[in-house]
Amino acid sequence: MDGATFVILALTMISASLTIIFYISWRSFGRRLHALAWSVTFGVATVQWAGNILNRVPDFFPNFTTYWMIVSGLSYTAALMGLTGYLLRAGRHVPLRWMAIAVVVADVITYLSIPPGGHFGITVALSPMVTSFTTGMAAWVLYSAKKRKNAAEWGAIGANTLFCLTQVTMAAIALSNGYERDPEIQRMFGTVMFLTLPTAFTACGLFMVTVLASDLAEKVQAMAVREQNRLKARADKYWEILQDVIGVIPDMVAIDDGTGRTVACNDKFAEILGAKKEDLMGKSILSTISRYGSLFHSVDGKEADAEGNVVAAGLYRALKEGHQLTVRLKDDRTFMVDCASVEAGGNILLARDVTDILAAKTQLDDAITSMPMAFSFFDADGKMIACNRDMERLHEQDRSWIASQSMESLLYDLLSRLKSVNGVPTDMQDGWHEAGVIEALTTGYTSFLGELKDGSWYQISSRKVDGGGFVVIAHDVTQRRQLEMNLERNEAQLRDVLKGQPFPVLILRNSDGCILFASNAAESVLGAGRNELIGSMIGRFMEKGDAAALPLLGSVSGRQGTLREATFQRMNGDSFPALYSGLKMVFQGNDATVMSFIDVEDKAQLEAELKAQREALFQSEKLNALGTLLAGVAHELNNPLTVVVANAHVLSMSSDDPALAERVQKITDAADRCSRIVRTFLSMARKGQGEKRPFKIDDCIRSARDICSFGYKTDKVDMDISIAPDVPEMIGDADQFSQVFINLFLNAQHALASQDGAKKVRLECIFDAATKEIQVDVLDNGPGIPENTQGRIFDPFFTTKDVGSGTGLGLFLVRGSVRSHGGTIDLMPPTPENALYRGAHFRLRLPLGTDVGEVQKVKATGKPKGVSSVLIVDDEPEILTSLSDILELDGHKVRAVSSGGKALEILKSQTFDVIISDLRMPGLSGQELFEALSQEHPELVRSIAFMTGDSLSAEAQQFLESCARPVVNKPFSPADIRALIYGIEKEQADT
Repeated sequence: MDGATFVILALTMISASLTIIFYISWRSFGRRLHALAWSVTFGVATVQWAGNILNRVPDFFPNFTTYWMIVSGLSYTAALMGLTGYLLRAGRHVPLRWMAIAVVVADVITYLSIPPGGHFGITVALSPMVTSFTTGMAAWVLYSAKKRKNAAEWGAIGANTLFCLTQVTMAAIALSNGYERDPEIQRMFGTVMFLTLPTAFTACGLFMVTVLASDLAEKVQAMAVREQNRLKARADKYWEILQDVIGVIPDMVAIDDGTGRTVACNDKFAEILGAKKEDLMGKSILSTISRYGSLFHSVDGKEADAEGNVVAAGLYRALKEGHQLTVRLKDDRTFMVDCASVEAGGNILLARDVTDILAAKTQLDDAITSMPMAFSFFDADGKMIACNRDMERLHEQDRSWIASQSMESLLYDLLSRLKSVNGVPTDMQDGWHEAGVIEALTTGYTSFLGELKDGSWYQISSRKVDGGGFVVIAHDVTQRRQLEMNLERNEAQLRDVLKGQPFPVLILRNSDGCILFASNAAESVLGAGRNELIGSMIGRFMEKGDAAALPLLGSVSGRQGTLREATFQRMNGDSFPALYSGLKMVFQGNDATVMSFIDVEDKAQLEAELKAQREALFQSEKLNALGTLLAGVAHELNNPLTVVVANAHVLSMSSDDPALAERVQKITDAADRCSRIVRTFLSMARKGQGEKRPFKIDDCIRSARDICSFGYKTDKVDMDISIAPDVPEMIGDADQFSQVFINLFLNAQHALASQDGAKKVRLECIFDAATKEIQVDVLDNGPGIPENTQGRIFDPFFTTKDVGSGTGLGLFLVRGSVRSHGGTIDLMPPTPENALYRGAHFRLRLPLGTDVGEVQKVKATGKPKGVSSVLIVDDEPEILTSLSDILELDGHKVRAVSSGGKALEILKSQTFDVIISDLRMPGLSGQELFEALSQEHPELVRSIAFMTGDSLSAEAQQFLESCARPVVNKPFSPADIRALIYGIEKEQADT
C-alpha cells in the first residue's frame, strides 16, 4: 500500500466515524452545549489529521517546527473541547472562557519552551502525549462514577495507554538517535504517529458511541415514562372534568365502555331508577334498565312489560340505529331518550324530562285549536309547524296536506280563494296573487280584508316573528263586515234623507262641536259650501263664537228635545235668529248630535205657515172621512143603479119608436153618468194601487168633468175639452187618472173662483207618435202661481189657498200617480200660442205602458161570434132580469139562478160556455162557488167570470187577484158584458 492510498483510506474512515458520531449526538440530544462541544472536538481532530497528512507532502510546511506547533495546538483544543463536552453532559459547570485562555497559554508556553538544540524531539513527543492522556483519563473519571466499567470503557482506557506508551517509546528512540539530526528517524516518528493517533481516536469514538447509545436508550425510556405519566395525568384531569360536566347536566346521562359496562352516569340517571350511582357503575345499561322495568309505562307508545324486555329492546335498537325514543314512566313523567355511539368506543345515553314541555305543547295545541280564528305558524324555511282546524277549513284540506306545502304555496292557495280584496274584485287585479305573496315574504308583513267566494269575509294577516318564521292569521269578520255594510248603507240613507230635508240639518261631534255633516238646506241657509262646512266648528257659524256651541250641545238629550233659541251667523257675517232642536246619536263612530234649525227671522210668517199646514192636515182628514162616507153611499147605490143602467140600455136596444128611443137615450146617458160618478167615488176611496189594465184616457177626463161640472156651473167657469181622435188606449190605473184630472180641475176652479170677468179652463189631449206618449195640457186664465212658490207646489202640505180651502196634498198626489205610471207633470211657462190662458199651465206626458199595437186592442162592441150558453148567478132578481135581457138580445142562451148552491146543482148535469156570478151572495158566495168548481169541475174554471159592487173590500180584491178571472164592476153596461164574454170566448179559443 503506497502512502497516498493509505492517506485516502485513513481520511475516509475518520470522516465516516466522525459523521456518524456527530449525527447521533445531534439527533439524540438536540441543540445542546455538550453535543456542540463534541462536534467541535471531532472537527478540530479532523483538521489536525489533515495537517498530519499534508506534512507528508514535501515542502508543504516551511519547517517541521511550524507543522508541529499547529498540530500540537489543535491537539490541546480537541482535548479540552472533548473534556468540556463530558463535563456539560454530566451536568457540571464549565468555565469556557478560562479553558480557552488555558489552551492559548499552553500553546505559547510550548512554543517558547522548545530549545533549538537536541531536546526538541522530547518536547515535541511529550507535550501532545501527556495532554491527550490527561484529557482522556479526566473525562473518564469525571463522567463515569461507576466502579465497574464496561468493555468499551476499558477499550478506551487501553487505547489511550497504548498511545501514551507509543509516544514515550518514540520519544526515547528520537532522544537516543537524535531526532533532529536524523531524517530517517524523523520519518519513522511521523509514520508511527500517523498510525497510532487514528487508532487512539477511533477507540475513543467507539467509546463515545457506546456511551451515547446507552444514554440514548435511557433517555428514550425516560421520555416514554414521562410522556405516559403526562398522558395519564391529562386523562385523569379530563375524566374528572367529564365527571363534573356529567354531574351538572340537568338531563340524565349514562356512558358505557362499549362492552355494556357503565363507566359513568350522573345522579339524575340513578335517581330516575331509584338507585345509587355507585350501584350502577360497572354494570350493563341494558341489564340495569331491565332490572327496573316495572317503573316504565310505555316506549314509543308501546306498553312496557314488568320484566323490562320492551324497554331493553327499544334501547338496543336506539343504540344500534341511533334514533330517539319517547319513554313514559308510570308516574306520568315522559322522557326523550337519545342514544349514540362514540368514536373512541362505547355508547352514551341521554334522557331529558319533557313532561312539562309536552304539557305546554298540549296546552299550546289546545290554545291554537280553540282560537276564534284561523291560525298557522311557519319556521324560517317556510315549513308549517302548527295550524288549527279553522285554517284547515279555510284551505278545505287536512293538516297533512297543509304540512306538505310551503308557506308561499299556501298563501297563494289562500289568496286564490278570494273574490275581492279590500273591496276590489280580484278579477280586476291582474297578478295580485303574486304581489300579495311577494309582499308577505319580503316585507315580513301584510294585511288585507278579503271576501271569499262563498260570501264570507276574513281579515288576513301575515307577520314575520323575531326568531324567524311567519305567523298567518285569518279572522272571520263576516258578521262585523255585514254590520259595517249595513251601517254604511244606513248612513248613506241617513245622508240622503237629511240632504233632502227642507229644514237645515247639521251633525256635530260632541267633543268639540266639529261639523261632520250638513244638508243642502243648511248649506243654503248658512251661505257656505259643503267643503267650507265639513270640518269647521259650529262656533264659526254662531254670533258669540265657540263659547255658544257648548250650551247648544249640552242642551240636547237622548230624546228629541224642545225647540230652543240661538243666534246663528252666515258665512258672509250676517246674523239671524233661529230655533234649533237636537238629538244625540253615534255617527261615523263619534258621539254626535243631529241638529235641525229654522230661520225664524220672519217668525209670524213661519207660525202662519205652520198653522196653515195643521189646518190643511185637518181638512185632509175631514175630506178623507167624507170620501169614505161617500164611497159607502156609492157602493149602496151600485145594485139599484145597475138595474137602472141595464134596463135603460135594454130599452134602447129593443125600442123601435123614435120618440121613445130619444127618451130612452136620455135615461141611458143619465144612468151612464151616474155610473161614472159612482165609480169615481169608489176609486177615490179605494186603498192601494188599483189594477193596471188597458183604458181610454178620455173616459177618465169625462168622468172627472162630470164630477166637477156642478161646481164649474156654480162659479160660472167655462170648460173646454179637446181630445184628438187618434189617442190610443194606455196601460194603467184608470181610477188614479180620474183623481188626477179631478184635482187639476178643482185647482183651476178654486183659482178662478174670486176672479172677475171670463173664467176659462181648457184641456187638450193629443198623441205624440214620435215618443209614443199621450200629452195632456190643462190651462186656465187665472192669476197663475207666484214665481217664488213654483218650486214647492208639488211638496206635501204646501198650499197657497186660504185656511180650510185646501189640504196641500192635491198636486203632491197628482205627481205621485203620474210618476207611478212612468210619466211626468210640469208647470209650463206662458207661451204666445196660449195667450188666452195666462194662468197656470200643467202638462202631463204619459207613456202608453206597452206596445202601441197591444194598447190599441179594441174592446168588443159588437156581438160575440157565435151563440153561447150563459149561466147567471146573483141574489138580486132585478139584476138577474136585466142581465138576462141584455144577453138574450145578443142571442145567447141564458139561465139565471139566485144562489151559488143552485148553480152548483145545475152544473152537475149541465155545462155552460160562460158562467157569470156575483161575488157577494148569501149562502154559497161567488168565491166559494169558484173553489167548489175548482175541485169538482176544474174544466169549468176557464168559463167563470165575476161581477161585483164590493170594490172596497180588501178580501174581495185579494181573491180576484189570486183567481185571475175576469171581473166586471157594477153598475155595468151592455158593452162591458159583451167585452167580458168576448174575452172568455177568446181565452177558450186560444187554449
